[in-house]
Amino acid sequence: MLQRTDSIRWDNPGPRDTDVLSLAATFASLRALVLRQYPLMLFVLLSCIALAGGYFATAPAKYSGMAELIVDSRKSQQVQQQSPLGVEVPLDSATVDSQVEILKSDNVALAVIRDLHLIDDVEFTGPPGGPLGKAIAFVSDLLLPAGGKSESELTRKALERFQDRLDVKRRGVSYVIEVSFESVSPQRAAQVANAIAGAYVSDSLKAKSQASRVAAGWLQDRMKELRAQASVAEREVADFKAKNNIVDTGGRLLSEQRMAELNSALTIARTQREEAEARAGRVSKILAGDDKDILANDQATVADSLRNDVITHLRQQYFDLATRQAEWSSRYGPDHKAVVLLNEQMREIRKGVRDELRRIAETYKSDLEIAKAKEASAQKILDETIAQSNDTGQAQIALRDLDSDAQSSRALADNFLQLYMVSMQQQSFPGTEARLITQALVPLNRSKPKLWLVALIGVFGGGVLAFAAGLLRDSLDRAFRTGRQIESLLGVSCIAAVQRVGGAATESV
Repeated sequence: MLQRTDSIRWDNPGPRDTDVLSLAATFASLRALVLRQYPLMLFVLLSCIALAGGYFATAPAKYSGMAELIVDSRKSQQVQQQSPLGVEVPLDSATVDSQVEILKSDNVALAVIRDLHLIDDVEFTGPPGGPLGKAIAFVSDLLLPAGGKSESELTRKALERFQDRLDVKRRGVSYVIEVSFESVSPQRAAQVANAIAGAYVSDSLKAKSQASRVAAGWLQDRMKELRAQASVAEREVADFKAKNNIVDTGGRLLSEQRMAELNSALTIARTQREEAEARAGRVSKILAGDDKDILANDQATVADSLRNDVITHLRQQYFDLATRQAEWSSRYGPDHKAVVLLNEQMREIRKGVRDELRRIAETYKSDLEIAKAKEASAQKILDETIAQSNDTGQAQIALRDLDSDAQSSRALADNFLQLYMVSMQQQSFPGTEARLITQALVPLNRSKPKLWLVALIGVFGGGVLAFAAGLLRDSLDRAFRTGRQIESLLGVSCIAAVQRVGGAATESV
Protein backbone atom coordinates (compact mmCIF):
# COMPACT_ATOMS: atom_id res chain seq x y z
CA MET A 1 0.00 0.00 0.00
CA LEU A 2 1.27 3.45 -0.79
CA GLN A 3 1.39 5.67 2.24
CA ARG A 4 1.85 9.38 2.14
CA THR A 5 3.75 11.26 4.70
CA ASP A 6 2.85 14.90 4.83
CA SER A 7 5.79 15.97 6.95
CA ILE A 8 9.13 14.58 7.92
CA ARG A 9 10.25 15.13 11.47
CA TRP A 10 13.98 15.65 11.98
CA ASP A 11 14.81 14.86 15.57
CA ASN A 12 17.48 16.99 17.11
CA PRO A 13 20.27 14.63 18.12
CA GLY A 14 21.12 17.02 20.97
CA PRO A 15 24.45 17.82 22.40
CA ARG A 16 24.65 14.47 24.14
CA ASP A 17 25.14 12.61 20.83
CA THR A 18 27.30 15.20 19.12
CA ASP A 19 29.75 15.68 21.98
CA VAL A 20 30.76 12.03 22.19
CA LEU A 21 33.14 11.34 19.28
CA SER A 22 34.68 8.06 18.48
CA LEU A 23 38.42 7.63 18.17
CA ALA A 24 38.16 7.24 14.40
CA ALA A 25 36.14 10.43 14.11
CA THR A 26 38.75 12.27 16.19
CA PHE A 27 41.59 11.15 13.96
CA ALA A 28 39.53 12.03 10.91
CA SER A 29 38.91 15.48 12.32
CA LEU A 30 42.61 15.99 12.99
CA ARG A 31 43.48 14.76 9.52
CA ALA A 32 41.01 17.20 8.01
CA LEU A 33 42.55 19.98 10.11
CA VAL A 34 46.03 19.15 8.83
CA LEU A 35 44.83 18.99 5.24
CA ARG A 36 43.14 22.37 5.52
CA GLN A 37 46.05 24.13 7.29
CA TYR A 38 49.09 22.23 6.00
CA PRO A 39 50.63 25.20 4.17
CA LEU A 40 50.74 27.26 7.35
CA MET A 41 51.85 24.33 9.51
CA LEU A 42 54.60 23.40 7.07
CA PHE A 43 55.80 26.99 7.00
CA VAL A 44 55.97 27.19 10.80
CA LEU A 45 57.77 23.82 11.07
CA LEU A 46 60.37 24.73 8.48
CA SER A 47 60.86 28.13 10.10
CA CYS A 48 61.57 26.54 13.50
CA ILE A 49 64.00 24.07 11.96
CA ALA A 50 65.73 26.94 10.18
CA LEU A 51 65.96 28.91 13.42
CA ALA A 52 67.43 25.88 15.23
CA GLY A 53 69.96 25.43 12.45
CA GLY A 54 70.85 29.10 12.55
CA TYR A 55 71.32 28.94 16.33
CA PHE A 56 73.57 25.91 16.06
CA ALA A 57 75.61 27.58 13.32
CA THR A 58 76.04 30.92 15.08
CA ALA A 59 76.11 29.96 18.78
CA PRO A 60 79.65 29.83 20.19
CA ALA A 61 80.83 26.30 20.88
CA LYS A 62 81.56 25.49 24.53
CA TYR A 63 83.86 22.79 25.82
CA SER A 64 83.80 21.18 29.25
CA GLY A 65 86.87 20.04 31.18
CA MET A 66 86.39 17.77 34.19
CA ALA A 67 88.73 16.92 37.06
CA GLU A 68 88.00 14.44 39.85
CA LEU A 69 88.85 14.70 43.53
CA ILE A 70 88.41 12.18 46.31
CA VAL A 71 87.85 13.01 49.96
CA ASP A 72 89.76 10.30 51.83
CA SER A 73 90.25 10.38 55.61
CA ARG A 74 92.86 7.59 55.54
CA LYS A 75 95.44 9.96 54.09
CA SER A 76 94.96 12.37 56.96
CA GLN A 77 95.34 9.53 59.45
CA GLN A 78 98.68 8.57 57.88
CA VAL A 79 100.07 12.03 58.57
CA GLN A 80 98.42 12.24 62.01
CA GLN A 81 95.92 14.81 60.90
CA GLN A 82 93.84 14.91 64.01
CA SER A 83 92.36 18.04 65.46
CA PRO A 84 94.59 20.15 67.75
CA LEU A 85 92.49 19.15 70.76
CA GLY A 86 93.03 15.44 70.05
CA VAL A 87 89.55 14.66 68.72
CA GLU A 88 89.41 12.63 65.52
CA VAL A 89 86.73 14.02 63.20
CA PRO A 90 84.77 11.27 61.41
CA LEU A 91 84.25 11.47 57.65
CA ASP A 92 80.56 11.24 56.78
CA SER A 93 78.23 12.26 53.99
CA ALA A 94 77.76 15.76 55.38
CA THR A 95 81.53 16.27 55.30
CA VAL A 96 81.70 15.40 51.61
CA ASP A 97 78.77 17.71 50.84
CA SER A 98 80.54 20.47 52.73
CA GLN A 99 83.63 19.97 50.59
CA VAL A 100 81.45 20.35 47.49
CA GLU A 101 80.22 23.72 48.77
CA ILE A 102 83.79 24.78 49.52
CA LEU A 103 84.74 24.02 45.92
CA LYS A 104 81.86 26.27 44.81
CA SER A 105 82.90 29.08 47.15
CA ASP A 106 84.08 32.50 46.00
CA ASN A 107 87.43 32.07 47.76
CA VAL A 108 88.43 29.20 45.50
CA ALA A 109 87.04 30.97 42.41
CA LEU A 110 88.87 34.21 43.19
CA ALA A 111 92.12 32.30 43.74
CA VAL A 112 91.80 30.73 40.27
CA ILE A 113 90.87 34.08 38.69
CA ARG A 114 93.90 35.68 40.29
CA ASP A 115 96.33 32.88 39.41
CA LEU A 116 95.21 32.57 35.76
CA HIS A 117 94.67 36.34 35.26
CA LEU A 118 91.14 35.73 33.99
CA ILE A 119 90.18 39.40 34.31
CA ASP A 120 92.40 39.95 31.27
CA ASP A 121 90.50 37.29 29.31
CA VAL A 122 87.75 38.66 27.03
CA GLU A 123 85.73 35.50 27.63
CA PHE A 124 85.24 36.46 31.28
CA THR A 125 85.16 40.25 31.18
CA GLY A 126 84.29 41.06 27.55
CA PRO A 127 80.87 41.18 25.85
CA PRO A 128 78.91 37.91 25.53
CA GLY A 129 79.61 35.81 22.45
CA GLY A 130 77.24 35.25 19.54
CA PRO A 131 75.09 37.69 17.55
CA LEU A 132 72.77 38.30 20.47
CA GLY A 133 75.64 39.08 22.80
CA LYS A 134 77.20 41.43 20.30
CA ALA A 135 73.90 43.24 19.87
CA ILE A 136 73.52 43.61 23.65
CA ALA A 137 77.07 44.92 23.92
CA PHE A 138 76.44 47.43 21.12
CA VAL A 139 73.30 48.76 22.82
CA SER A 140 75.12 48.93 26.17
CA ASP A 141 77.93 50.96 24.63
CA LEU A 142 75.39 53.41 23.21
CA LEU A 143 73.39 53.84 26.41
CA LEU A 144 76.10 53.66 29.06
CA PRO A 145 78.78 56.35 29.39
CA ALA A 146 82.19 55.50 28.04
CA GLY A 147 85.00 54.83 30.47
CA GLY A 148 87.14 51.95 31.66
CA LYS A 149 85.90 49.65 34.41
CA SER A 150 87.77 49.35 37.68
CA GLU A 151 89.60 46.20 38.68
CA SER A 152 86.97 45.34 41.30
CA GLU A 153 84.20 45.57 38.71
CA LEU A 154 86.13 43.39 36.29
CA THR A 155 86.80 40.88 39.07
CA ARG A 156 83.12 40.80 40.04
CA LYS A 157 82.09 40.32 36.41
CA ALA A 158 84.66 37.57 35.92
CA LEU A 159 83.48 35.92 39.15
CA GLU A 160 79.85 35.89 37.98
CA ARG A 161 80.74 34.29 34.65
CA PHE A 162 83.13 31.92 36.40
CA GLN A 163 80.41 30.69 38.76
CA ASP A 164 77.92 30.34 35.89
CA ARG A 165 80.29 27.99 34.06
CA LEU A 166 81.38 26.01 37.11
CA ASP A 167 79.65 22.74 38.02
CA VAL A 168 80.67 20.77 41.12
CA LYS A 169 78.79 17.65 42.14
CA ARG A 170 79.26 14.49 44.10
CA ARG A 171 79.28 11.21 42.21
CA GLY A 172 76.45 9.19 43.73
CA VAL A 173 77.08 8.27 47.35
CA SER A 174 80.84 7.90 46.91
CA TYR A 175 83.59 10.21 48.16
CA VAL A 176 84.46 11.30 44.60
CA ILE A 177 83.75 14.92 43.61
CA GLU A 178 83.54 15.96 39.95
CA VAL A 179 84.67 19.49 39.02
CA SER A 180 83.53 20.63 35.56
CA PHE A 181 84.15 23.95 33.85
CA GLU A 182 82.86 25.24 30.51
CA SER A 183 84.77 27.53 28.18
CA VAL A 184 84.84 28.45 24.51
CA SER A 185 88.43 27.22 24.49
CA PRO A 186 89.04 23.52 25.19
CA GLN A 187 92.50 24.31 26.59
CA ARG A 188 91.05 26.94 28.91
CA ALA A 189 88.34 24.53 30.14
CA ALA A 190 90.88 21.89 31.15
CA GLN A 191 93.24 24.49 32.62
CA VAL A 192 90.57 26.08 34.82
CA ALA A 193 89.24 22.69 36.01
CA ASN A 194 92.72 21.63 37.12
CA ALA A 195 93.33 25.04 38.67
CA ILE A 196 90.13 24.75 40.72
CA ALA A 197 91.25 21.39 42.10
CA GLY A 198 94.70 22.77 42.92
CA ALA A 199 93.28 25.91 44.53
CA TYR A 200 90.93 23.81 46.65
CA VAL A 201 93.77 21.61 47.93
CA SER A 202 95.93 24.67 48.61
CA ASP A 203 93.06 26.40 50.42
CA SER A 204 92.50 23.30 52.57
CA LEU A 205 96.18 23.17 53.47
CA LYS A 206 96.24 26.86 54.34
CA ALA A 207 93.11 26.52 56.47
CA LYS A 208 94.53 23.57 58.39
CA SER A 209 97.88 25.28 58.83
CA GLN A 210 96.21 28.46 60.08
CA ALA A 211 94.03 26.48 62.49
CA SER A 212 97.12 24.63 63.74
CA ARG A 213 98.98 27.91 64.31
CA VAL A 214 96.08 29.42 66.23
CA ALA A 215 95.67 26.26 68.30
CA ALA A 216 99.41 26.08 68.94
CA GLY A 217 99.48 29.66 70.20
CA TRP A 218 96.56 29.07 72.54
CA LEU A 219 98.03 25.78 73.76
CA GLN A 220 101.38 27.40 74.44
CA ASP A 221 99.83 30.16 76.56
CA ARG A 222 97.64 27.70 78.42
CA MET A 223 100.58 25.35 78.95
CA LYS A 224 102.61 28.13 80.59
CA GLU A 225 99.75 28.91 82.95
CA LEU A 226 99.31 25.26 83.90
CA ARG A 227 103.02 24.81 84.49
CA ALA A 228 103.04 27.78 86.83
CA GLN A 229 100.01 26.40 88.69
CA ALA A 230 101.65 22.96 88.97
CA SER A 231 104.86 24.48 90.35
CA VAL A 232 102.94 26.46 92.97
CA ALA A 233 100.97 23.36 94.01
CA GLU A 234 104.10 21.20 94.30
CA ARG A 235 105.83 23.91 96.35
CA GLU A 236 102.86 23.99 98.73
CA VAL A 237 103.08 20.20 99.16
CA ALA A 238 106.80 20.37 99.98
CA ASP A 239 106.29 23.20 102.50
CA PHE A 240 103.44 21.33 104.18
CA LYS A 241 105.54 18.16 104.55
CA ALA A 242 108.42 20.10 106.05
CA LYS A 243 106.11 21.90 108.47
CA ASN A 244 104.43 18.70 109.73
CA ASN A 245 107.55 16.46 109.68
CA ILE A 246 106.10 14.16 107.04
CA VAL A 247 108.65 12.11 105.11
CA ASP A 248 107.75 10.66 101.73
CA THR A 249 109.73 7.64 100.51
CA GLY A 250 109.04 6.29 97.06
CA GLY A 251 105.63 7.86 96.77
CA ARG A 252 104.49 6.63 100.22
CA LEU A 253 104.59 8.35 103.59
CA LEU A 254 107.14 7.04 106.07
CA SER A 255 104.45 6.39 108.69
CA GLU A 256 102.39 4.44 106.18
CA GLN A 257 105.41 2.42 105.11
CA ARG A 258 106.29 1.76 108.78
CA MET A 259 102.77 0.54 109.54
CA ALA A 260 102.82 -1.72 106.49
CA GLU A 261 106.12 -3.25 107.63
CA LEU A 262 104.86 -3.69 111.21
CA ASN A 263 101.67 -5.25 109.98
CA SER A 264 103.67 -7.74 107.92
CA ALA A 265 105.90 -8.49 110.92
CA LEU A 266 102.85 -9.02 113.14
CA THR A 267 101.37 -11.41 110.60
CA ILE A 268 104.61 -13.40 110.48
CA ALA A 269 104.85 -13.49 114.32
CA ARG A 270 101.25 -14.62 114.62
CA THR A 271 101.87 -17.38 112.07
CA GLN A 272 104.99 -18.54 113.92
CA ARG A 273 103.10 -18.57 117.23
CA GLU A 274 100.30 -20.66 115.74
CA GLU A 275 102.82 -23.11 114.28
CA ALA A 276 104.60 -23.38 117.64
CA GLU A 277 101.29 -24.02 119.42
CA ALA A 278 100.44 -26.71 116.89
CA ARG A 279 103.79 -28.46 117.37
CA ALA A 280 103.65 -28.26 121.16
CA GLY A 281 100.09 -29.50 121.21
CA ARG A 282 100.93 -32.40 118.93
CA VAL A 283 103.86 -33.52 121.09
CA SER A 284 101.74 -33.23 124.24
CA LYS A 285 99.07 -35.40 122.65
CA ILE A 286 101.63 -38.03 121.73
CA LEU A 287 103.09 -38.02 125.26
CA ALA A 288 99.60 -38.47 126.69
CA GLY A 289 99.38 -41.91 125.03
CA ASP A 290 101.08 -45.14 126.21
CA ASP A 291 104.50 -46.24 125.13
CA LYS A 292 103.28 -48.46 122.34
CA ASP A 293 101.33 -45.61 120.69
CA ILE A 294 104.42 -43.45 120.66
CA LEU A 295 106.12 -45.72 118.16
CA ALA A 296 103.01 -46.50 116.11
CA ASN A 297 103.39 -45.90 112.39
CA ASP A 298 100.43 -43.51 112.06
CA GLN A 299 101.65 -41.29 114.88
CA ALA A 300 105.23 -41.32 113.70
CA THR A 301 104.41 -40.29 110.16
CA VAL A 302 102.36 -37.32 111.31
CA ALA A 303 104.54 -35.81 114.04
CA ASP A 304 107.56 -33.85 112.82
CA SER A 305 109.15 -34.45 116.19
CA LEU A 306 109.40 -38.13 115.46
CA ARG A 307 111.49 -37.52 112.39
CA ASN A 308 114.69 -36.43 114.13
CA ASP A 309 117.76 -38.68 114.05
CA VAL A 310 117.54 -40.02 117.64
CA ILE A 311 113.93 -41.06 117.46
CA THR A 312 114.38 -42.46 113.97
CA HIS A 313 117.30 -44.63 115.17
CA LEU A 314 115.37 -45.82 118.24
CA ARG A 315 112.31 -46.63 116.19
CA GLN A 316 114.37 -48.68 113.78
CA GLN A 317 115.90 -50.65 116.70
CA TYR A 318 112.49 -51.11 118.23
CA PHE A 319 110.99 -52.48 115.04
CA ASP A 320 113.91 -54.87 114.58
CA LEU A 321 113.54 -56.16 118.14
CA ALA A 322 109.78 -56.44 117.73
CA THR A 323 110.25 -58.56 114.63
CA ARG A 324 112.77 -60.81 116.38
CA GLN A 325 110.57 -61.04 119.52
CA ALA A 326 107.58 -62.15 117.50
CA GLU A 327 109.68 -64.77 115.69
CA TRP A 328 111.29 -66.13 118.89
CA SER A 329 108.01 -66.13 120.77
CA SER A 330 106.45 -68.33 118.15
CA ARG A 331 109.49 -70.59 118.09
CA TYR A 332 110.56 -70.78 121.79
CA GLY A 333 107.50 -69.43 123.58
CA PRO A 334 106.90 -66.08 125.34
CA ASP A 335 108.54 -67.18 128.57
CA HIS A 336 111.85 -68.03 127.04
CA LYS A 337 114.74 -66.14 128.55
CA ALA A 338 115.79 -64.65 125.22
CA VAL A 339 112.27 -63.45 124.55
CA VAL A 340 112.09 -61.86 128.00
CA LEU A 341 115.39 -60.11 127.30
CA LEU A 342 114.05 -58.76 124.03
CA ASN A 343 110.97 -57.42 125.79
CA GLU A 344 113.17 -55.67 128.31
CA GLN A 345 115.22 -54.05 125.52
CA MET A 346 112.05 -52.92 123.78
CA ARG A 347 110.83 -51.35 127.02
CA GLU A 348 114.08 -49.41 127.38
CA ILE A 349 113.76 -48.15 123.81
CA ARG A 350 110.21 -46.91 124.45
CA LYS A 351 111.43 -45.13 127.53
CA GLY A 352 114.23 -43.49 125.56
CA VAL A 353 111.78 -42.31 122.91
CA ARG A 354 109.50 -40.85 125.58
CA ASP A 355 112.43 -39.02 127.17
CA GLU A 356 113.44 -37.63 123.79
CA LEU A 357 109.87 -36.48 123.19
CA ARG A 358 109.81 -34.75 126.57
CA ARG A 359 112.98 -32.91 125.61
CA ILE A 360 111.44 -31.92 122.27
CA ALA A 361 108.25 -30.81 124.04
CA GLU A 362 110.27 -28.53 126.28
CA THR A 363 111.96 -27.07 123.20
CA TYR A 364 108.59 -26.51 121.53
CA LYS A 365 107.27 -24.82 124.65
CA SER A 366 110.27 -22.52 124.68
CA ASP A 367 109.72 -21.73 120.99
CA LEU A 368 106.06 -21.05 121.74
CA GLU A 369 106.92 -18.60 124.47
CA ILE A 370 109.38 -16.83 122.18
CA ALA A 371 106.76 -16.65 119.39
CA LYS A 372 104.20 -15.25 121.81
CA ALA A 373 106.69 -12.63 122.96
CA LYS A 374 107.46 -11.65 119.35
CA GLU A 375 103.77 -11.37 118.56
CA ALA A 376 103.11 -9.25 121.61
CA SER A 377 106.06 -7.00 120.82
CA ALA A 378 104.95 -6.55 117.18
CA GLN A 379 101.40 -5.84 118.30
CA LYS A 380 102.60 -3.28 120.82
CA ILE A 381 104.81 -1.46 118.32
CA LEU A 382 102.00 -1.46 115.75
CA ASP A 383 99.56 -0.04 118.28
CA GLU A 384 102.02 2.71 119.17
CA THR A 385 102.59 3.52 115.50
CA ILE A 386 98.84 3.63 114.85
CA ALA A 387 98.43 5.99 117.79
CA GLN A 388 101.13 8.25 116.38
CA SER A 389 99.54 8.07 112.94
CA ASN A 390 96.19 9.13 114.37
CA ASP A 391 97.85 12.22 115.78
CA THR A 392 98.94 13.28 112.28
CA GLY A 393 95.75 12.12 110.53
CA GLN A 394 94.41 15.59 109.87
CA ALA A 395 97.74 16.66 108.46
CA GLN A 396 97.81 13.65 106.14
CA ILE A 397 94.29 14.42 104.90
CA ALA A 398 95.30 17.96 104.07
CA LEU A 399 98.48 16.62 102.47
CA ARG A 400 96.48 14.26 100.24
CA ASP A 401 94.34 17.14 99.05
CA LEU A 402 97.38 19.24 98.27
CA ASP A 403 99.15 16.34 96.59
CA SER A 404 96.06 15.53 94.50
CA ASP A 405 95.84 19.12 93.31
CA ALA A 406 99.52 19.13 92.44
CA GLN A 407 99.28 15.86 90.50
CA SER A 408 96.19 17.05 88.61
CA SER A 409 97.89 20.30 87.65
CA ARG A 410 101.01 18.47 86.52
CA ALA A 411 99.02 15.90 84.50
CA LEU A 412 97.02 18.65 82.83
CA ALA A 413 100.19 20.55 81.98
CA ASP A 414 101.76 17.40 80.51
CA ASN A 415 98.63 16.75 78.44
CA PHE A 416 98.71 20.25 77.00
CA LEU A 417 102.41 19.81 76.28
CA GLN A 418 101.63 16.68 74.26
CA LEU A 419 98.88 18.49 72.35
CA TYR A 420 101.26 21.35 71.68
CA MET A 421 103.82 18.95 70.21
CA VAL A 422 101.13 17.41 67.97
CA SER A 423 100.13 20.87 66.79
CA MET A 424 103.73 21.71 65.96
CA GLN A 425 104.00 18.49 63.95
CA GLN A 426 100.90 19.47 61.99
CA GLN A 427 102.54 22.77 61.10
CA SER A 428 105.68 20.92 60.03
CA PHE A 429 103.88 18.69 57.62
CA PRO A 430 100.23 19.44 57.09
CA GLY A 431 97.93 17.22 55.06
CA THR A 432 94.45 17.33 53.65
CA GLU A 433 91.69 14.79 53.20
CA ALA A 434 91.20 15.60 49.49
CA ARG A 435 93.49 14.66 46.64
CA LEU A 436 93.32 14.82 42.85
CA ILE A 437 92.65 11.42 41.27
CA THR A 438 91.84 12.44 37.67
CA GLN A 439 93.37 15.44 35.95
CA ALA A 440 91.23 17.29 33.44
CA LEU A 441 92.26 16.64 29.83
CA VAL A 442 91.67 18.90 26.85
CA PRO A 443 88.17 17.98 25.55
CA LEU A 444 87.89 16.96 21.91
CA ASN A 445 84.14 17.48 21.41
CA ARG A 446 81.95 20.41 22.27
CA SER A 447 79.63 20.10 25.22
CA LYS A 448 77.25 22.89 24.18
CA PRO A 449 75.27 23.27 22.01
CA LYS A 450 74.62 19.62 21.21
CA LEU A 451 73.49 18.91 17.67
CA TRP A 452 71.00 16.22 18.59
CA LEU A 453 69.44 18.38 21.29
CA VAL A 454 69.11 21.42 19.00
CA ALA A 455 67.64 19.25 16.23
CA LEU A 456 65.21 17.62 18.65
CA ILE A 457 64.06 20.97 20.00
CA GLY A 458 63.73 22.40 16.48
CA VAL A 459 61.68 19.49 15.13
CA PHE A 460 59.58 18.82 18.21
CA GLY A 461 59.08 22.48 19.08
CA GLY A 462 58.38 23.33 15.45
CA GLY A 463 55.80 20.57 15.26
CA VAL A 464 54.04 21.79 18.39
CA LEU A 465 54.05 25.41 17.20
CA ALA A 466 52.89 24.38 13.71
CA PHE A 467 49.96 22.41 15.12
CA ALA A 468 49.09 25.26 17.48
CA ALA A 469 49.17 27.77 14.61
CA GLY A 470 46.96 25.58 12.42
CA LEU A 471 44.53 24.97 15.26
CA LEU A 472 44.35 28.70 16.02
CA ARG A 473 43.76 29.62 12.39
CA ASP A 474 41.11 26.94 12.01
CA SER A 475 39.29 28.09 15.13
CA LEU A 476 39.18 31.66 13.80
CA ASP A 477 37.65 30.49 10.49
CA ARG A 478 33.88 31.43 10.48
CA ALA A 479 32.87 29.15 7.58
CA PHE A 480 31.36 25.68 7.91
CA ARG A 481 33.84 23.05 6.83
CA THR A 482 32.16 19.84 8.08
CA GLY A 483 28.67 18.53 8.69
CA ARG A 484 29.41 18.07 12.36
CA GLN A 485 29.99 21.81 12.72
CA ILE A 486 26.45 22.41 11.38
CA GLU A 487 24.92 19.75 13.64
CA SER A 488 26.81 21.07 16.68
CA LEU A 489 25.83 24.70 16.06
CA LEU A 490 22.23 24.37 14.71
CA GLY A 491 21.18 21.25 16.52
CA VAL A 492 19.79 19.57 13.36
CA SER A 493 21.01 16.66 11.31
CA CYS A 494 23.04 17.35 8.19
CA ILE A 495 21.65 15.43 5.19
CA ALA A 496 24.49 16.13 2.75
CA ALA A 497 27.18 18.61 1.77
CA VAL A 498 26.84 20.20 -1.69
CA GLN A 499 29.83 21.76 -3.39
CA ARG A 500 29.52 25.44 -4.02
CA VAL A 501 29.27 26.51 -7.72
CA GLY A 502 29.71 29.84 -9.47
CA GLY A 503 27.19 32.73 -9.42
CA ALA A 504 25.94 32.23 -13.03
CA ALA A 505 24.99 28.65 -12.39
CA THR A 506 23.18 29.67 -9.25
CA GLU A 507 21.09 32.25 -11.10
CA SER A 508 20.12 29.73 -13.82
CA VAL A 509 18.93 27.30 -11.20
